[in-house]
Amino acid sequence: MSSLAVRLLIIYLFTWSLASPVSSASTIHEGSYTHEHLSQLKNRTRALFDHGWNSYMKYGYPADEVRPLSCERYESSDDIHDIHRNDVLGNYSVTFLDTITTFAVFEDIPNFEKYVWMLKGLKSFDIDSTVQVFETSIRALGSLLSAHLYASDRFKLPNYDGFLLDLAYDLGSRLLTAYNTSSGIPLARVNLHDPSRKLPKDLIEETCTAGAASPMLEMTLLSILTNETSFEMYSRTAFMTLWNSRSKLDLVPMSINPQEGKWLNAITGIGASIDSFYEYALKGAVLFDDDELQSVWQQSIRALLTHGRNAWFVGNVQVETGNPMSSWIDALGAFFPGLLVLSGKVDDAKRMHQPYTKLWNKYNGIPERWDFILAANTPMEDPISLEWYPLRPEFIESTYYLYRATRDPIYLRIGEAVLHDYEELFKAPCGFAGFKDVRTRESQDRMESFVLSETFMYLYLLFDEENALNKEQNFVFSTEGHPMWIPKGVLKQYKELKRSKLASRVKLEDVVAETSTMGLLIEKIKAWPTNEIANAANYLKGFFSAESNSEEEANTKAAAVIEQAWFEKLGFDLTELDQDSCPVTVGTNGLYSEYLSNDETFDIDWAFAKHFAVTMMDLEISSDFYWTYAKPDSQCRRSSETNIVDYHVGRMSHPLGGSVLKFVSPIEGDDVSKRRHLWVHDLNGLHIVFEILKDGKVDSYNNLLSYQNDIYPFYENLIYDLEGSCPMDSDKRQDRAYRVHTINGIDVKEGMMVYVSPANAERGLLQSGVVGLTGNGYLMIDDTVVTNMALMTVVTKD
Repeated sequence: MSSLAVRLLIIYLFTWSLASPVSSASTIHEGSYTHEHLSQLKNRTRALFDHGWNSYMKYGYPADEVRPLSCERYESSDDIHDIHRNDVLGNYSVTFLDTITTFAVFEDIPNFEKYVWMLKGLKSFDIDSTVQVFETSIRALGSLLSAHLYASDRFKLPNYDGFLLDLAYDLGSRLLTAYNTSSGIPLARVNLHDPSRKLPKDLIEETCTAGAASPMLEMTLLSILTNETSFEMYSRTAFMTLWNSRSKLDLVPMSINPQEGKWLNAITGIGASIDSFYEYALKGAVLFDDDELQSVWQQSIRALLTHGRNAWFVGNVQVETGNPMSSWIDALGAFFPGLLVLSGKVDDAKRMHQPYTKLWNKYNGIPERWDFILAANTPMEDPISLEWYPLRPEFIESTYYLYRATRDPIYLRIGEAVLHDYEELFKAPCGFAGFKDVRTRESQDRMESFVLSETFMYLYLLFDEENALNKEQNFVFSTEGHPMWIPKGVLKQYKELKRSKLASRVKLEDVVAETSTMGLLIEKIKAWPTNEIANAANYLKGFFSAESNSEEEANTKAAAVIEQAWFEKLGFDLTELDQDSCPVTVGTNGLYSEYLSNDETFDIDWAFAKHFAVTMMDLEISSDFYWTYAKPDSQCRRSSETNIVDYHVGRMSHPLGGSVLKFVSPIEGDDVSKRRHLWVHDLNGLHIVFEILKDGKVDSYNNLLSYQNDIYPFYENLIYDLEGSCPMDSDKRQDRAYRVHTINGIDVKEGMMVYVSPANAERGLLQSGVVGLTGNGYLMIDDTVVTNMALMTVVTKD
């Protein structure tokens, strides 16, 4: 048993021996998650929500917020440059408006109806407030649309005449003026009373990508519900303009000048300033049944994971090179695991959720920014660069999605721990106060609207198994947590309306990104006689020339289609890793926690041992939970002793750079699970993380490496470069070998091979001496053999 496993066992036994029978109602169900226990947790969540809501209504309303410590109203500032305050606070009762849909989610129809009718007195948004377009879209416009759907479609409130949709139309029209720029990208801010009012230059010369792109979802839904296409047209054009301005690596920077349409930086990631661009590409594809947005999602997420993925994190990278630019993650990025769940990438989601769980263990909150390189390597230097935690919902949001996908009780345990901390640490006289500094736990006298509209909403849904939303599939949550759907028949009617518009009207179909027809081409080529497939190059070159920037690009794309058609005709299965479907993955039947039973779970504790210290207080190993849900034979694996090296191979902007396919060998009699490998057509543009294998080291698969078995055999029959010349000295680098750990952000599991197209050897695409080939077909990088990467023509057996 490993030393960490022994430490954990000692902790468990120690806490178990100290435990005594407890009969209080608050602890009798701890660790069980029976129906009775979940009902108790749900009711405790509702009680917290009611405390926050009642405090706001008593001390804050009709102001935008209530201060939780001082019980004072909090409104916008007269200083137009106080954007940290005014971007959100628009003097339209933000907390009230943002939160009314939470009552609908709770299925509390009487209170929902009561507060909906209170909005009847708000005739318009003719308010002299300068607000941020993004924040107002997600908090106010999104809530109005969602509340309208509940009032008209789900609950069918008596005497409801659609006035919420009228308010949404009024607000959307005021926000739409921000799109009146030469680039089509909206200004960051607008005055609600006089949208044409000229604002100070410093308030409008920059906007973030998330802010410029994200109103597309709310605006498009507004168009669909009102049959006014202009909301979709302008917001969709802005979204696609940003996407079409991406780098050659399919990466989108975080900040742009909306008036000039020029990027202001060359950095991208998943957190603040960029987060909801990805979120709304996927959710827009789902909600609107939109192939174009699905294509944007697939291309953007592939590029992001290819260049930014780093073990448990997605770091910030330079958009033109893919090189890492910073090593911090932020609290807003905690939404990303939930988004991965929606896309079907549940394993990636579980892994990327872990750092936030560890941060909650340590700080009882998520610091706004945390540096994972400093945390791993320098225990004396503080890894927190932004120290506050304003009760953001993203961590519990992803926890909710992961539980719905896996049913693993670990996520209920996380929710219970968060609930406890809100009761004991964050509850204040007039609401809930986050941390001004997670290290000192100094309280912050502010409660933003998302605490009531999102944080408690997701926490409630986590515990409410019978909630209607947990049984529905035809809706999405907006980035502010508002449920959105399209009533039956309405989307079809709207699409017919768009098709009937005059030809002189700008059509969104004319603002499309690339639409892939690769699959159709492959099927067509496969139907040709085998001896004619190789002669399809000229036909395909003509097909690709119109959309290619060079003859080389057209030739490369044509070669890829021919090659894939050829191999599939021979019985090999080559398919894209990113599928349109989002399969539901249920990892456990609820009798045990797969999280606790996975021997990789505590790898992150090894990696960050200088920062995270495993204690008996950690939520995932608290005694009651552990003894109830861990399998009896659960054991941590040993800490990996190998190092990794990061390679960018060839030209990153190559036409097929980043293309990695699933590959299934047609060898009969083999277990299909053992025949699943990866395939790359072109070595150019690959981002590969290699594990360095050395004698006597424990590798990432928990194996003790042996020179005789794991290194030496791969150096037999040495060695020539890809052009078949330049034999090398036999003693070069033979004390080690490489193993592909990830390729373009994709995990290479134990036993998997990465097969490379033989065209790489035939074309001599890379310089001699950088990439070589052993006599038995394994690739060499800088004179070091790669044990799980081989040329297809030489190595064809598993």
